[in-house]
Amino acid sequence: MPPRYLILLIAVIGIVAVILTRVASNPLRTSDDGLQEWLLAKAPIGSHSNEVRAVVAKHGWQSEVYPTTWPRPANDPFIAGNLGGYQGFPWHVTVAAFWEFDGSNRLVNIRIRRTMDSP
Repeated sequence: MPPRYLILLIAVIGIVAVILTRVASNPLRTSDDGLQEWLLAKAPIGSHSNEVRAVVAKHGWQSEVYPTTWPRPANDPFIAGNLGGYQGFPWHVTVAAFWEFDGSNRLVNIRIRRTMDSP
């Protein structure tokens, strides 16, 4: 095999490896349970709503749209956050999380919602 083909083959393998690593390391691509675990590591069950708000603000996830939608995406009271998105196949997927609280403003659950945008 000529050296230029060998270099091209190594470059293609390297590019594929980088792409697969990025895809595999994106927490938004994990299952809903996996994503919920990832979020609970940042603000565990029992966290006060102020702590959760700080985490949501730190990551730039805050969303003011969901608290006004009907039907409600989560049980009140809750904090909504747009976590981001990724290119699925064939549609783009947007991921949102909803942190639900009890009467004393302690975290009791996190709901995940994925929305697929078709062309």
